[in-house]
Amino acid sequence: MKVLCLIFSLVGGSCSPYVVILGDSIMKPFTETNLGRPVINQAISGATSQQIAEVAVNARSSGLFKDAGSVVIEGGINNLLLKERGVGASYRSILSAIPPNIEAVVIGVMPAEIDGVEEVSKEIDDACRAFANCRRVKINLESADLRDGVHLSVEGIDTVARQLRALRAAL
Repeated sequence: MKVLCLIFSLVGGSCSPYVVILGDSIMKPFTETNLGRPVINQAISGATSQQIAEVAVNARSSGLFKDAGSVVIEGGINNLLLKERGVGASYRSILSAIPPNIEAVVIGVMPAEIDGVEEVSKEIDDACRAFANCRRVKINLESADLRDGVHLSVEGIDTVARQLRALRAAL
């Protein structure tokens, strides 16, 4: 991680504990610029919660979480779109991969115009309650924050970044 700190310092950033982002395309726009903290963004467009769990397991084995201040987790919308189940189990796998001394900030499924969000959110809530380092965060969005009923508009990215920055103690 010393190399990562050097890179952050060369581009004018700081090496304060960085934020790791795990998620799907919804989280890809989040960077140090809009979150105000060094970010390692591991979001993958189209990822299901099972695929995000694989990223989390690989991140742990590679040492990515070692110096992280927190891990922000979002995902599950692609499961709904693909009519796949098992989001709660995937979140338990994700949370198991994060060391217990690092806060897991769980967004879960962003509010979206799609059926099943409430049910999946309850599964994620249950998974989060099983881990002492898990902090469940509800993101508040307006219809203008979504450009297609699922993905964030420019305004939505700003809205989410502002809400995450307000959690600065966690990030």
